Amino acid sequence: MLPDPRWSPTQKEEWLQSFDRASVVNTSIHEGYPGHYLHGLHMKQSPSRVAKSLWTYTHGEDWAHYVEEMMLEEGYGDGDPKLRLATILAALTRAVRFVVSVGMDTRGLTLEAAAECFERDACLEPLPARKEAERGTFAPVI
Repeated sequence: MLPDPRWSPTQKEEWLQSFDRASVVNTSIHEGYPGHYLHGLHMKQSPSRVAKSLWTYTHGEDWAHYVEEMMLEEGYGDGDPKLRLATILAALTRAVRFVVSVGMDTRGLTLEAAAECFERDACLEPLPARKEAERGTFAPVI
């Protein structure tokens, strides 16, 4: 997502910091190859109509998260610590999403408090932290 033209220069910079090269590479592995895209191709080739329709969030995301780690373990990126850090920070953000979504759903955690959790616990800048908190209102845990 491009920065909103109404955002301040500081907010634009905070947002764009979320899309450093290592994070974009990690997202490409997760979403594209060998992540969701490859998984989807294999599901389409299944001989069973039932198997073709049995995609679950947990299985699909587990595969994509697994391949993020596997690609680095198998040598992708030649041991670049930035790629390893991007993978770890993405996993940390997902863990905070889980905690925050439970807090918002069952404990009355406010949007502001949720954003503070992302800043404090996932090391996000204020604007991306706020966007993650807002995400928790319509797509918890994803």
